[in-house]
Amino acid sequence: MDHQIAPAFPYRELIGPEIRMLRVRPGEPGSPIECWLYQVPLSGDLEYNALSYVWGNPDVRLPIAVNGHIMRITLNLYDALDRLRSSIAGFTEKYLWVDAICIHQEDIREKERQIPRMAEIFRLATSVLGWLGPLDTSEDDDVELIFAGAARFAESLEVLDGFPYKALWEFNQLRYQWAHVISIPHSFAWFLQRVRPILEALVRRPWFERVWIVQETCLPQYPPILCVGRHSIESRSLYGLCKALGASSLQFSCGCSPFVDLMETRDRYRLFIEPRAALIGKPSYVLLQILLTKFPAEAADPRDHIYGYLGLCNFGDYGGVPDSIRPNYRKQFQRVWHDAAAHLITETGDLRILSCVGPRISGLPSWVPDFRWLMQVGRFEPFTDTNSASLSGDGTELSVKGVQLGVCQAVIPDADPGLGQGIDDWLRDRVNIVENAFTTISGTSQRGNTDILRWYEALFGTDAQESGSHYVNARALYEAIRKGSRGGRVENTSMDTWDDSTRSEAVHSLSMILMNGFVITSDCNIAKIGPSRLPRRGDLITLFLGSSTPSIIRSCGTKYELVDSCIFGFGGNEDQPASSQLFWGQQTLEEFILV
Repeated sequence: MDHQIAPAFPYRELIGPEIRMLRVRPGEPGSPIECWLYQVPLSGDLEYNALSYVWGNPDVRLPIAVNGHIMRITLNLYDALDRLRSSIAGFTEKYLWVDAICIHQEDIREKERQIPRMAEIFRLATSVLGWLGPLDTSEDDDVELIFAGAARFAESLEVLDGFPYKALWEFNQLRYQWAHVISIPHSFAWFLQRVRPILEALVRRPWFERVWIVQETCLPQYPPILCVGRHSIESRSLYGLCKALGASSLQFSCGCSPFVDLMETRDRYRLFIEPRAALIGKPSYVLLQILLTKFPAEAADPRDHIYGYLGLCNFGDYGGVPDSIRPNYRKQFQRVWHDAAAHLITETGDLRILSCVGPRISGLPSWVPDFRWLMQVGRFEPFTDTNSASLSGDGTELSVKGVQLGVCQAVIPDADPGLGQGIDDWLRDRVNIVENAFTTISGTSQRGNTDILRWYEALFGTDAQESGSHYVNARALYEAIRKGSRGGRVENTSMDTWDDSTRSEAVHSLSMILMNGFVITSDCNIAKIGPSRLPRRGDLITLFLGSSTPSIIRSCGTKYELVDSCIFGFGGNEDQPASSQLFWGQQTLEEFILV
């Protein structure tokens, strides 16, 4: 279909459904870049590619020609246009949408109008091209090997858009598949060793850390085509390779996690989050879920930690983006974060963002989280009630309902074994700290087993004797340390039959437990805490209606400061009742005012 087009640079006002689209003149890498910028109405039959990329250093810019005029763009965007015009089939025949050029960056009001439209732009794009950056000569052959192998490997896997492939492959199956990909007489272990650093270096590129890639990956019909140097690959092919190799190596699983997390976020969004939001009629639910499940991301502008996800919410069917969270780059980021937290809490009744408080942000109430580092703590969606939370007139105080679970009596900060301290001495010191805390709280001078047994049951969520052997051995080691003297190597007759491997496993398991920080309550219950804000004696452990994880709060007269979240019982199912209407129906609720 023919579209009415008109030159668009120097910039002129966009009217109605118009957006700007770029055409890049064909050329070889290194030759001058010439482009044409047009204004066209955005519609479903317009064929174009959308570019997803990292801006890079804004102070380093190179010139390109746009409609015969000079425009200076960042080095990374220059590299993208320079490479893609010669390496991506059909690149120069289609329009290209690229934010730095197609949005007038000096016009704040235009940015505020166009940023909400980015969701539609990426949703309607023929393809999204994810530019990861250029390659050094030394990297080129390695990436070619990886991409060729991933494409060949994908042919033998049933990878459907929106669904993981039906089975993870065993080591021998992986080896068999790769034997058809590479014709070199090396073992699969050798190849695994070579592939790992290449893949890890690839997925650690800055592109994978951008806030905006979440919507740029989730919204299009197909996930981005990843482009690096002169090479390109479909995201699904690389995802299949990372998942399969991760099944045979934990190191692979961890090393590729930024990319795997991104692709799994796309699946969750398209299969579960967006359909449920439509079902309950609350587009803000999408924003909440994405904020809770996303991985740490970077944004040059902290306001984009909210604005960068609004495109995933279908606000269009509900009168548009609410005024309180509508993009407004004239607001300070603290106000943007405050308004977002207030909107999510009052609109959904879901208080899980209170479990993601983290470090205190200057100038903000304690209940407003640091949106750069959100991470969901609870494993269950809570029972919610939109009438359970309310804001004061000035928006600084949050009134919530909940129950008190305990009072912090002893606080044991997290600690790692020191470089100059042996592991036996460190374990002995940690055990004594715990024992002394329990002894003081219980009001007895005897170190009986009762409190320790209760502690272990809380730690493991079950009777330790029914747990795996490493838990049983860790408990035996704990008892040996508790009963032993302070000097010399820890010994106990129950450990006489242990070999070095068993003892090493027990030491590791116990160390992983004791290195955590935790608090002991006045009734000798225990809660695991994080390192962000250390609780104090007298702080309250509470569970709020609408949250799935207990919170620690501190009295400020008749009101409270939110200190941190905690895991009450060290990983049992203690947070599960928070999702039960029956549980809350049996409670006598108190009101807590958070400041």
